[in-house]
Amino acid sequence: MYGNAENEAKDFKAAKTLSKISRNANIIQTHFPRAVPDDMLIDHVTKIIDRHGFNPASAINLVATCRDEICRPFTQKLDGVWGSSTNIASLAGLCFCGRTGFKTAMSCAPIVGGIERCVIWAAPHIGLDLEGAAGRVHRPGRAAASTSCSAMLAFHDELKRGRLQATLDPNDIELSLLRQQLARSLRFDQIPTLVELTYHAYETIVTEIRKLIAISTNPLACEFVIIGGVQVHGPDGQDFFWPGAMVKVAGGVEEDLSHEFFASIAAAANAANAAADAADAPPALQDDDDSGPSGPCPSHNQPQRRAPEPATDLSAGRAGPRPPPGNPSQDEDDAPAPALVAPRSHASPPS
Repeated sequence: MYGNAENEAKDFKAAKTLSKISRNANIIQTHFPRAVPDDMLIDHVTKIIDRHGFNPASAINLVATCRDEICRPFTQKLDGVWGSSTNIASLAGLCFCGRTGFKTAMSCAPIVGGIERCVIWAAPHIGLDLEGAAGRVHRPGRAAASTSCSAMLAFHDELKRGRLQATLDPNDIELSLLRQQLARSLRFDQIPTLVELTYHAYETIVTEIRKLIAISTNPLACEFVIIGGVQVHGPDGQDFFWPGAMVKVAGGVEEDLSHEFFASIAAAANAANAAADAADAPPALQDDDDSGPSGPCPSHNQPQRRAPEPATDLSAGRAGPRPPPGNPSQDEDDAPAPALVAPRSHASPPS
């Protein structure tokens, strides 16, 4: 379904692009280790889940991202590969569609071999400016930076001021529900940073999606792939995706796909570096005195230049994203593969 030459060209272009924007990528990696350009994520995930039976002919995309205009390009890229998609999200990417909304979305999925399949792409979002300040993004036509995500910033500001509105406002239903969902597992004695709160929103969204799957579908007749993470809007309009949960749900049983994803990313990076080495290597120097039947003496070869390593940690064999800054690290040789969730925030709303 996917031509090798075309995929290799895409992988090479993506890896080189990531190297060229190393400054901006480093800003992203400070807060969201192992984030990758969003088109790279889409390409690699699409190839991987195709091997598990999920492709445009057999599955539909359900998208849970914020309705802000800077989130739309991600969905447009998905639609360019998969065709149409169904939006199941509300403010900040939280999923308030409920059982009826989720069943309605599932009713649009193809039925192949008696099975409905869908791929759920779920993520809150956050902006990072050139100085690494969270919640700021530069939009076309505006001289000053503006906010992203505005709903998350409003909730974060209420937490900092200790004036959380706990009642349901009929004139602001979605923000009211956002407060209620995110506040449930926050602690009273600490206020999270905006980055920590965004990780918390990611966990909340994935938890809600798992609940909707459990109460809305027949596990023997429906299969899902959940791709959860955080959309990160970097400087100069460069969009990244921090990959969190990557699981296939079939027969009510979850299968982790993250090992396949990170192995695919690592292979692409290695191939890009090998291609860069070959392109940059000067011709071997011949020396009549030192040349033998097998060619010139190796000492006469000029050193080869390697392509810059992508800013992401692409070490093969390690599954899942590195934990965000501040999370205790383990010895590399003894540590198990990192879990595919960000550490839960230790903050809690005021009573």
